[in-house]
Amino acid sequence: MLETDKALLGVISNEFSSFTFCNQWIMDDIIKDKGHQNCTANMSPNSRTTMRKELHRKCRRKELCSLSFENVIAAKTPAVKKACDDESYLFVQIPCIIPSEDLTIRKIYGLGIASAGVFIYLFVHVTVEYVKSVQGNSYVEWDVKTCSAADYTVEFRIHPEMYEYFQEKYLDETNPISEIG
Repeated sequence: MLETDKALLGVISNEFSSFTFCNQWIMDDIIKDKGHQNCTANMSPNSRTTMRKELHRKCRRKELCSLSFENVIAAKTPAVKKACDDESYLFVQIPCIIPSEDLTIRKIYGLGIASAGVFIYLFVHVTVEYVKSVQGNSYVEWDVKTCSAADYTVEFRIHPEMYEYFQEKYLDETNPISEIG
């Protein structure tokens, strides 16, 4: 719903190349820098009062309204008349208020969406941890099933006396397998 008590209104000069301004204080710097006319300052007091009354009468606490104004500039100099003529733009900025019953519903929806997000996070986290544990166990099981001699190979130093003992006691010269094999 429109809260017309806090409405901002003004006129944007046709000297501007862009008409996307909605606040007078944003335009004021550009007006000073480029030497444009300040049409809002040249609005007639009666026009400003009439506009506020019309806003309040037609738009207060409504979701949509339509307004039309003419001859809002009270300018005596030709430069202001030229810059603030029918080609200039009237801007009206009206804040909106959310009714309390709609606000409560929005809070409930927000709580529901946030709760669903937390549930999804926890579900995904638990699922990933479960899959990680299962894969860890599967790796251990695969490692045990694919046991080979290399899993039990040990490297240690052999002293020359030990090798000589092996040659005297265990080496068979007639065996076709070499002593390394």
